[in-house]
Amino acid sequence: MNMADQVALQEDFNTRTAGAVGFQMAAEKIIPIPRTMPQLNLANGTLAAGLKTTDQAVDYYVRRFVAVPLSPEVRTSLIKFLNGQLGGTSDLAAARSYAEEPLRLLIHLIMSTPEYQLG
Repeated sequence: MNMADQVALQEDFNTRTAGAVGFQMAAEKIIPIPRTMPQLNLANGTLAAGLKTTDQAVDYYVRRFVAVPLSPEVRTSLIKFLNGQLGGTSDLAAARSYAEEPLRLLIHLIMSTPEYQLG
């Protein structure tokens, strides 16, 4: 034990020692929660909602998550992003097998907009 630790133990209250003991006690009591990805299938859900194109998908998710209307420029950039992620196609049915990750990224981008933060 070094000199600082010996002095800390002699004090009535020491934030360094109290912090270490508190951290240890918390670590003993906390029950770890396993983190898993939500069990949704956005590709199937999007097609089940009757959406056929990427612009319909963008409009659908914007209506679901954003209370304030997006500017036309932001909407266009989201559509271009989704088209690019789907390999240049705007046909959701054709991209069904690999559309899950791009749709998740689209929702992440929608939730990153200032308009989402206002809602």
